[in-house]
Amino acid sequence: GEADLIAQNLMVTPYGNSFVDYTASHMRAYQVLVQRKPDNWRNLPEKDIQASLVTRPEELKGKTVYVMRGSAYAERLRYLSAAMGGSLNVIEVDESMEELIYLVSVGEIPYTVSDNNIAEVNMRYFPNLDIRTPLSRKLDMAWAVRKGSTTLLQGVNTWMADFTRTRKYRELVARYFDNNRSADIVESDFYAINTGKISPYDNYIRKYSEKL
Repeated sequence: GEADLIAQNLMVTPYGNSFVDYTASHMRAYQVLVQRKPDNWRNLPEKDIQASLVTRPEELKGKTVYVMRGSAYAERLRYLSAAMGGSLNVIEVDESMEELIYLVSVGEIPYTVSDNNIAEVNMRYFPNLDIRTPLSRKLDMAWAVRKGSTTLLQGVNTWMADFTRTRKYRELVARYFDNNRSADIVESDFYAINTGKISPYDNYIRKYSEKL
């Protein structure tokens, strides 16, 4: 009851539906395991790379996976863990999906879970990752509103039905999911996950936004 709308891609699940009301779906995705290839992966044949990776969900038995707290990924991993006899160690943390993907890439954590489309975007920046192991079927993605907010839900659904047919929507999807930007962005002084900065003007914006 502290917020009215979550404007973020959320996987539509029965568990989540007990807390929020989902809007109409605007895309679909499935969950994938994000893991790190061997350090010398560029010099290895594909069969050796595959042999070092988790290629099936049941191979996660006894392993530790870090995911966003309260997410659909945690829900899915708990289901898989139960199927394995409770032997999968699921650690829920406050970092974002992109931050967890970065931590896998640099070797600080062994595994995380991501939507396949987000993982594919990040593969452009972190080619030492493998995202080929699916952990779920393809699911609807939606926003969410506070439980019981019927009028708000109808309004958002009406807006979304109109907006997803526009050129602007197609441009936004293409800009994020289809844009082959250089992976050099991760070396930038303004790659927020590494440096906490997004521009050379951050300090001025913090200072003067308080006055404005």
